[in-house]
Amino acid sequence: PSSTGTPINPAVIETLASLAYHHPHHCVPFLKAILSTLAHAMKNTKQTDVVTKSEICKAICRFCDAILDYISNISEMPDPSVTVAHFHVEGDSIFDILYTTWLPSTKETKVKLQALECMAACTPFLSRDNVLEKGPPSVSALITLYKKLGPSANLEVTTCISQLIEAITKVSAIGLDNVLDQVLNAMFAQVCILPDYSKSNTVKNHFEAIRCFDLLMKFYPEKVVSGLIQKYESPDERHKIGALTIMKHLLNLPTKTLNYRLE
Repeated sequence: PSSTGTPINPAVIETLASLAYHHPHHCVPFLKAILSTLAHAMKNTKQTDVVTKSEICKAICRFCDAILDYISNISEMPDPSVTVAHFHVEGDSIFDILYTTWLPSTKETKVKLQALECMAACTPFLSRDNVLEKGPPSVSALITLYKKLGPSANLEVTTCISQLIEAITKVSAIGLDNVLDQVLNAMFAQVCILPDYSKSNTVKNHFEAIRCFDLLMKFYPEKVVSGLIQKYESPDERHKIGALTIMKHLLNLPTKTLNYRLE
């Protein structure tokens, strides 16, 4: 945006995102400044400007993908000093705007889903302090969106929660203690929804929910296993199937991952 407050052109955002996505080798070194500018633009974007909000969300997802691609191939990149921590300030700012402003105030379902997708993309770039302070409450609040937004938002909500679970457990083995029961129950409910293989989103949501159990098994094995046993002993047939589905998946994890948990 200019100093006069002129809104950023959506076509410019889309072009920059496409360049970064297809040419991360050359573009990522410039993305810190671009993301900082976008964070500023987000604060000044009118809530009714659906097109700009949509393009910003899609662009940020592509920028985040480009950065992670760059870092995963850092030995081949022109600037080997680039790290995830390099983008903490921008990640914190963008996530906060999406979570506190765009998500609750946006009326269009499509843009809400894009905001959730964008939050998930930004999560790997959150600072440690932000993850510990705001991560667990965010997970708890996101779980309530399953009911508020309905089944069409399941994948975006689950992906967002999954990314936060991974981020939180990376910095603290006990970071999810206060919301663990809520998380386990919510993810189990998602696993129990039979995927419709003609609809890719339902299949992706099913496996993303199972991935949450992968992550939680590493830090809360006793809680996960005891909970699954309890669900299996339920008279509800769906609960039995859900528990067996997750147990089968966990038992197929590498022995190194399960370690003593096999006992």
